Amino acid sequence: MLQVEEVAVRFGDKLALDQASLEVGSGETIALLGPSGSGKSTLLRAIAGLERLEGGRIMFEGADLSRIPTHLRRFGLMFQGYALFPHLTVAQNIAFGLRMHGLDESRATEALAMVGLSDLASRSVDRLSGGEQQRVALARTLVTEPRLVMLDEPVGALDRQLRRRLIAEMRELLDGRCVIYVTHDHDEARSIADRVALLHEGRVVQTGTYDELLAEPASPWVSGFLAG
Repeated sequence: MLQVEEVAVRFGDKLALDQASLEVGSGETIALLGPSGSGKSTLLRAIAGLERLEGGRIMFEGADLSRIPTHLRRFGLMFQGYALFPHLTVAQNIAFGLRMHGLDESRATEALAMVGLSDLASRSVDRLSGGEQQRVALARTLVTEPRLVMLDEPVGALDRQLRRRLIAEMRELLDGRCVIYVTHDHDEARSIADRVALLHEGRVVQTGTYDELLAEPASPWVSGFLAG
């Protein structure tokens, strides 16, 4: 479904992505796991069309994404920090995403029910807890029925107990969708993803289930990183 082929992205003198390659199948959730600065978020942004490629290409359903404007790709991207509008209500935040795509704003009601926030539709976002804000951001991402869902550290700012609960909820909501999930947390990657892609210095160095990576690390670096 998605093929990332030897993609390079440069920031000044630094290669943020260096011939990074990745494949994601239909209905698959893949986690991008690696240390800070390894290129996880840059790869996500490149797929979304928010970074200029210096080399390589990205294909989706057989089409070269370089030929498709970002706003026409119908991808859903949930940023780290959520990027909600604090002066708008919960329902208005979700309706904003629908308006941007020219979709019926009545879908916002269904999206709120999906994430269990129907009772908070008229509340300002700045009056919500961290977990509630996360749900709003997820609902806004999914309400447009994106062909590819991309989540950048979606629970990274929350405490561990709340993270576990929200990850369990997300597994159910994301089931059957094509998902790329960025995280630096090993347990998170293992629990939510079908496969894990390990990134190091801008390269995808190994891909497989978390247990496969543990059993057969491709390099001493992989072994050391997974050992914590």
